[in-house]
Parts: sequence; C-alpha cells; structure tokens
Amino acid sequence: MRFRYAPLLALVLVLSACDSGEGSSLYDPDAGTNPAPVISSVSPDGVVLAGVDVVTINGQNFSDDPALNAVVFDDAAGNAANGTVLSATSTRLEVRVPNLPNPALRVRVAVVGAQDYSNAVALPLSPAFVSFGEIARTEVPYGIAADADGTLYLSLENEGASVGVIEIAPDGTRVPGPYFASTFPWAALARGDGELFGVRRVRAVFSLPEGGNQTVLSAFQPSSLLLSAIAATPDGAVYAGGNQPTLYRVSADGTPSESAFPANIRALAVADGTLYAIGAGASGASDQLYSVPLAADGTPGAPEAVATLPAVGMALAVAADGTVFVGLDRVVDPLVTVGAGGAVEVLYPGVLSGPIASLAYGAGTQLYAVREAADGEPADVLRVETRREGAR
Repeated sequence: MRFRYAPLLALVLVLSACDSGEGSSLYDPDAGTNPAPVISSVSPDGVVLAGVDVVTINGQNFSDDPALNAVVFDDAAGNAANGTVLSATSTRLEVRVPNLPNPALRVRVAVVGAQDYSNAVALPLSPAFVSFGEIARTEVPYGIAADADGTLYLSLENEGASVGVIEIAPDGTRVPGPYFASTFPWAALARGDGELFGVRRVRAVFSLPEGGNQTVLSAFQPSSLLLSAIAATPDGAVYAGGNQPTLYRVSADGTPSESAFPANIRALAVADGTLYAIGAGASGASDQLYSVPLAADGTPGAPEAVATLPAVGMALAVAADGTVFVGLDRVVDPLVTVGAGGAVEVLYPGVLSGPIASLAYGAGTQLYAVREAADGEPADVLRVETRREGAR
C-alpha cells in the first residue's frame, strides 16, 4: 500500500519527542491555567477511513476556537499526525481524520492554555484504498473486469511480455495459470452473461473463453479503427468504441450494428438500461460524459451530454444509485464522481493519486482501479472503498 503523508505540525513533533503517556505535557508547568480537556466519546464508532472521514469528539474543556485545539492521532510507537479541526465548542469537536491508516491509533486532544493532554481513546483508521493482486514492479496492468463476488479479471504484462488475462480471487490471491493466454495486452475487458469480452486496439470485438482461444464476435470498418473501450450487458450484448465517432454493438445473438456518436469514445459502462460513455474532446475541448438510453432489445438511443470532465477521461464504472465514477488522466485527485445534474466531485480529495486507466466494480461497495505509473510510483491495481453499492 502506498500513501503520501503531509508534514506534521510542530505540535505532533513535540508529541513524538516526549513521553507518550496520557499525562505528558505540552507546555511549561507554570504556564497551564485551564483544566485539561476530557474525551467522553467519539463517533461514528464503525469503520473510519483515513484522510476521508469526519469524526465528532464529545467531551469537556475544549476551546471554542478551532485553532486553539490540536487533535493528535498516534500509536504510541512514533507514528503520529494531526487531524483537522473543522468546528469547535467547549464540549464538541468536528475533526477530519488524517491520512494515516493504522489499526493501533488513539486520539488525544490538546488545548492552548491547558497543561495536559486529554485522555486517549482508541480510534483505528482504515485505508480508503489498498493494493490488490500483489502487482510486482515489473508488471503492468491494463484492462480489468469483475464479477459480483469480487473476482477480478486483469490483462497483465510482465517485463514487457503479455501473460494474458489472469484471475484474482476476492481476497487478492491470484488463481494459478492464466485465465486466458495471449501474447498481447487487452486495452479493456467486460463481463456479461458469464463471459469475458475484450478489445485490444484493433477493429474487432473478441470473446475470451477461460482456457480457450479468442473468438472474433465481429470486425468493423474502417481498417484504421482501433477499439479501446468495451462494456457488456448481463445478457451478453457488447458495446465498443475507439478512435472513430461511432458506437459499435454486437447483440447477444452475434448481430453487429453501429450508430453515430458525437465524439470518439474513450471508455464505456452499462448500468440499469443506460450506457455511459466518455467522449473525447475535439481540438482542445474538454471530454464529456454521455448517457445513452438502451431500448428493451438493447438498441442505443440518442446520446446526451451530462457532464464536462475536468481532465481527460480514461475509465468508467457506475454505482447502483446512479453515481458515475470516472478515472482521469491526472496525478492529483484522479478519481471523480458525477452525480445528479452532472455535478462533478473529487472522490476523497488529497488521498488518491496517479492516473486511473481502468475501473470495475467488485463486491459490495468496493471498486477496482488500475493506476498507471507516475511520479516514481509503479503501476498498480487498487481496491477502493466507495461506500456506494456497485451496479450489477
């Protein structure tokens, strides 16, 4: 797991240098005149995501001025960081927790004018994302797809050579042998009707049977077409897109068709009778997120632009509540959501970094993401806790 930590405040440096017992002092013994703060409870009492969640600390003897309270998270073993106090009264603090995932953390409060820290209360912080599938530094992940139980299918290269599509169990363990052997990587994968489909920057859509040989479902024109996006419906219909302003479809019975699209297509996803697509911006224009209604027989309707993206869009996934997740080609805050009315928001600002090239929902609220190499960090596969049920 890889995290970047901000420099700690001077108060935390003082803490790490002194006795970590509950009665350790921040100030000169003669300077403290106010009673020590006291923590009576912290909520919520469930999973708290590091760098993401806001907790409420109830107690006594806090300052009404947020700047005069320091909320320190540490494990009594040298790992420490300050939370960010968002609001304060004498009995209640609202605090955004630091990006310091650690199951052994405790929280304490210090107040300017009081000699001692408060009592310590255990408050473990869980990571908002973890590395998944034990991706080595010599390996490069490409397209991904997932089943409802969290099984992941991943196109993988190792030291520049494709190892085909591998299967990774929900606990992150790789299933021995390739799921589908191939000598080239797959740009995008999709699951539908228990089958795996893929595109690899040629003009064809493929079926990839476990342990078998690729089957061309359909090859489209022109010969310069490079398909790099794919999505599938539960009944096995497949949609694809690439470097032409056209949406391509292969029905469950194998019938190919195509329809005009407002832009070249970078990524696709299907959920609840709607196809979502990232359309590439032309001549320096911004990428757009489109929604396309699907008729009962899967025929696509007219595309509608629903949001302008803040950077190049590379990947899509859709939650059961209709929230669209978009992976962006930028290092800082590369995962955004698009909600009702086209509102675009960063998921977990300041927590996740590195361009996101592929997305797929796993089990429950967990989203898989392929993070490209950036800033000296190798490429990786991440499992992100979204707290939104994935669309199936």
